[in-house]
Amino acid sequence: MAAQGGTASRTGGSTRGGTASRSHLGMRSEAPQKGGVKGENENVSDESVGEEREFELSNAMADLETADERAERREREANEARESERRAAEEEILGDARFDEEERRDRNLDTVKTHGPGPKDAGKGTALKKHLDEHGIERR
Repeated sequence: MAAQGGTASRTGGSTRGGTASRSHLGMRSEAPQKGGVKGENENVSDESVGEEREFELSNAMADLETADERAERREREANEARESERRAAEEEILGDARFDEEERRDRNLDTVKTHGPGPKDAGKGTALKKHLDEHGIERR
């Protein structure tokens, strides 16, 4: 007979979570009573069967919770892996952009070294001064 994923013989065997008793496997442990009157032993047996079924149900619920926790952990790990891949791709893109920017600066420096800084009065405000003089505007 199979009980909750384990195997158990009629005399009781190993199952997940412990040893199976006759009542655990759905069998009565005492001989049937003669006559239609319920004895005290039968009531106790019914109670113990109910308790064992509650125990089985609580084990099943715990197994479901464990399965839920495993599923949540797997989902969390998958999300972390996706995030890590995204960050790596972003770093690669940013690294390429930084490299391109450095390369552009180097080219500009090479241009300055080759051709010089430009007109002698570049960057000294002489163009503005010339413009203001042409239009008769005094600088403050």
